[in-house]
Amino acid sequence: MVVDRGGVGRIAHIRFAQVDRSDRHVPADNLIPCRATAGECESDRREVKMKIITRFINLILLLSVVCVGSASAHHGPGQYTTAESIFLTGVVTKQRFVNPHGYVYLDVETESGEIVPWRCEIRGAGVLRRSGWSQDLLKPGTKITIEGTPGVADDNSCYLMYVTLPDGRKLERYQRFDKDGNMLGEINELELARQFERPARLASGKPNLNGNWGYPQMILVGEDARVTNMFRAIFSNPVDLSHGMPFMGSPESLGISLTEAGKTAAAGFNAATDRRAYTCEAGNILMDWIAGTEVNRIVQDDDKIVLNYGNLKLDRTIYLDMSEHPENIELSLEGHSIGRWEGDILVVDTVGFRLNILRPSFGGVNVMSSDQMHVVERFTYNADENSLTRAFSVEDPLYFTGQWEAEDVLYITDVAFEISECSDLKYEHLNPTGVADQDLPSLIESARPSD
Repeated sequence: MVVDRGGVGRIAHIRFAQVDRSDRHVPADNLIPCRATAGECESDRREVKMKIITRFINLILLLSVVCVGSASAHHGPGQYTTAESIFLTGVVTKQRFVNPHGYVYLDVETESGEIVPWRCEIRGAGVLRRSGWSQDLLKPGTKITIEGTPGVADDNSCYLMYVTLPDGRKLERYQRFDKDGNMLGEINELELARQFERPARLASGKPNLNGNWGYPQMILVGEDARVTNMFRAIFSNPVDLSHGMPFMGSPESLGISLTEAGKTAAAGFNAATDRRAYTCEAGNILMDWIAGTEVNRIVQDDDKIVLNYGNLKLDRTIYLDMSEHPENIELSLEGHSIGRWEGDILVVDTVGFRLNILRPSFGGVNVMSSDQMHVVERFTYNADENSLTRAFSVEDPLYFTGQWEAEDVLYITDVAFEISECSDLKYEHLNPTGVADQDLPSLIESARPSD
């Protein structure tokens, strides 16, 4: 049978990443360099080990959300089931390399000779491009075999985990290629950034922030244990995970409490239909900076710095020649930003935001933002690692009390800045004619699995 669901019906089958401990084990002490005396080193190592343990716990919590819920929560309410596997062999009819997720379409022949059209989700255009994927890999007419997890609302859809090409190569979802199309093994993006040669300062003496910056790709699955890359990225990443991941957790875990107005606004936000990313619109200046799919660009002058967000095209101008925000600011998604240098740290103050979602819920409480939101960002360039750390704090007295503080890190990259096409194809099966005036929210609600 060409379509293999494990015999009669669907059987529960989960492929876990196999961790190769023979040559990938990194002793804990190797993660904790120390050049002081033996006693001081031991004390420092105990302290750092406790931080690593804390980071490990946070990482496990992250993996529990990502690995178990990535094919459902991240991709929509119950879009894929992670408890079953499906195997398809067919001929590619078309492909869509778009954001937020691409798709490959294929005709599958059943045992009775019937040709059934299928579609399987692949990664978004931005990360495919960063990973060296070419559209020639899955061009129409190519016979391929896909292993993935089946759709829930759309019976003829799947989440692609592995694809086998006619030449016998088996590619995992997170496969990387070099510029010549050769398959690559594990890649340490942080090490690649350190090897990047660029001037650390401008002629003015200010830190050089110019260039393209990318958020490290974190590999979550793979037969060759590439999941270890995520551990290494976390351990070598200067972000302090003891305060949790920047955009996960309850409002209280972020150090804030929603006001009554904040609770009302959050209750009125439907994560299934109202997220701006679902209509290919930029979200906000915090989340989109580390969206992970695209490369960001910074263009730096003496009087202003322009931040071009690769994810869904959001552009910000930071005015360095202004000490105060103007009156009667027109409210916008990106707000109005003024900046100043405190030594080698760029401090950016932003106000003038329109009503928006600040942090969508991952199964919990949404956090909204009002026109009273105030964001302060501090950008620090590390010339040794070619990294750019952004620490930020957020206040919004209308919607929450307290202050949300977090930080993230981007690394210099030679990947070109490019805005990829965006088309959310998640619910295209509900609107096969492509009629633009379809009531999408109603269609989505009708497709939502019952509790």
